[in-house]
Amino acid sequence: MRSRGSAIIINDNHVALIKRIKKEEIYYVFPGGGIESGETSKEATIREAYEELGVDIIVKDLFDTHYYKGKQYFYLSEVIGG
Repeated sequence: MRSRGSAIIINDNHVALIKRIKKEEIYYVFPGGGIESGETSKEATIREAYEELGVDIIVKDLFDTHYYKGKQYFYLSEVIGG
C-alpha cells in the first residue's frame, strides 16, 4: 500500500482531471500520485501536478483524506505557472 497526494484544481469553473482507461473502463482522477521516500504529501502533490499537467501549483488547504490502498491526501491547489 502506498500513500498518495492529489491536487484539486478549479479554474474558471473547470476542474482539472486525468482521464484513465483500464480494462476498457474509462474513469477520471485528480492529478496526483504516490508519495516517494522522504517526500511529504504536499511535495508529492506539487511534483505530480507538474509531471501530469506540466503546471506549477501552490498547495493551499487539505480538503480531505481517504484510506484506499494507503492514505490518500486531497489538497485544494492553485496553478501559478506552466
